[in-house]
Amino acid sequence: MLELMIADDNVRFTEHLNYVLTKEKNFKVVNISHNGLETVMNYNSLKPDILLLDLDMPGIDGIGVIDQLNDDKNNIIIISGSPEYRSRIKDTHRIEWIFDKTVSDEVLINAIKSVEKNIFYEKIEQSIFRLLKALNFDPLSKGTSYLNEAIFIAYGRPTKYLEIDNIMKQVAAKNGTNKHKNIQSTIDKCIKSTYNKQEDPYLFNIYFPGFDKYKLCTKNFVEHAVMYLQSTTHI
Repeated sequence: MLELMIADDNVRFTEHLNYVLTKEKNFKVVNISHNGLETVMNYNSLKPDILLLDLDMPGIDGIGVIDQLNDDKNNIIIISGSPEYRSRIKDTHRIEWIFDKTVSDEVLINAIKSVEKNIFYEKIEQSIFRLLKALNFDPLSKGTSYLNEAIFIAYGRPTKYLEIDNIMKQVAAKNGTNKHKNIQSTIDKCIKSTYNKQEDPYLFNIYFPGFDKYKLCTKNFVEHAVMYLQSTTHI
């Protein structure tokens, strides 16, 4: 469920947005704020996935609101009827889209869904990073980097049979080479080396129940990683 927050001092406009957004089955409006201070306080408390923000609001304006949000997510969609305020927006990665208030409902919904997709990918990347860190993989090694990419690709297309050869070709292409067998060999060595250095021989089994230490290979590890992410990553 995607959590949305609306910040605009125009009550009629916020009522319309709320109506449009709550018709989408995966959207949930968690808060509607009508001034800048209220927006900052509610956003920092609720941590919504996406903020739909007006710029011309009483108290703290929208530009001031952005400066006072206590995270660094790129999750803001500007909807403002004030060209003067829009012209003052600094270059910031936090803003994904900028619309005026004539934006159609369809365009707005599609924009939100595009941000939702980015949020999904970011959460998966963070989950993979945390998993490999917990298993004591060296974050600076090429093998870990390739493995990270392989898990990310595999998670996006999980099937009963993991087409590891095809995944390796995609990892190789991302890294500007066609030697996918070398990529797989590097990952294999990285997995075996990391496993053999563990102080706790059962660490892998804590995260991957049933992990077979006699199958220390890319395919086996990636399959277990995808199953782990599916069971623990809630988006």
